[in-house]
Amino acid sequence: RNLYLKMNFIEEFPLIRMIRDKIEGKIKTHSSRPLETNDLYRISHYDAVIFGANRQPLLQWLFEGAHQIGFISEVENEISGFCLGRKGEHYLHIGPVVSDNTETAKDLVTAALNECIGHAAMLDIPLFDLNWKDWLLSIGFEEQRPFYRMYRGLNRFPGFPDKQYAIAGPEFG
Repeated sequence: RNLYLKMNFIEEFPLIRMIRDKIEGKIKTHSSRPLETNDLYRISHYDAVIFGANRQPLLQWLFEGAHQIGFISEVENEISGFCLGRKGEHYLHIGPVVSDNTETAKDLVTAALNECIGHAAMLDIPLFDLNWKDWLLSIGFEEQRPFYRMYRGLNRFPGFPDKQYAIAGPEFG
């Protein structure tokens, strides 16, 4: 962080890496449905507005690498949220989780966690909604470490960070 600040980076928002050891059983039922290939075009447009940039190639890559933890939530045929993830060396990384509200984000993460049984899971969450963090703590996640999303120069396309409940990972911007 200090090195990046010296290089004229600006802190955009704080994040916390949340981890949970082996998922042992289903958490609860959910209303999100599994993401399908034909949903990728729709979620990439939804995501571009909220993230502030087109991440279609990244979303496609995440879906292809771990489609079992990809879910979508819809209200009256309109997307209200989605989640994707990827397989890491030690954890299944759930993110991005993009949603219109916290309840939908909870539902999406519950759906993803129900597909992670037998594995450890992690999320990198922005700190906009403390109820979101408290919910993750209540279902067995622990804080591993804090860090910051930063940018350099003008942030011309900030999107809506408060609708990003988990990021894809700091290495993905």
